[in-house]
Amino acid sequence: PRLDQASFRCPQPGFGAQRLNADAAPKLDDAPSRVATAIVTLVEFTDTNGATRVVPGSHRRPDLQRRSGSLDSHPDEMTLTGPAGTAFVFDGHLLHSGTINRSDADRPALQITWRRR
Repeated sequence: PRLDQASFRCPQPGFGAQRLNADAAPKLDDAPSRVATAIVTLVEFTDTNGATRVVPGSHRRPDLQRRSGSLDSHPDEMTLTGPAGTAFVFDGHLLHSGTINRSDADRPALQITWRRR
């Protein structure tokens, strides 16, 4: 695998909401995944400060992956919360997104993506 992208994300209060999206094209077979994503929290991730949400199992559902970027929400979504320094690592085909930062402080994090050659 090779490092594909490393980004600093820091949604300010009132910002950060995204549609659910994947970091890779839909996975149509059960071959090994080609993309992995890690989000490293630089502050505590909470339900109010714009933490990342994910749709568990969506990395195995091409029907959902094809809707990447068009879904505002999904009934199975869950928010990733944890203390500063937590690393959330997931399949790059998993639908995920930032949520709106409803706190009064910035919510910085690192997002790192690896791809197989």
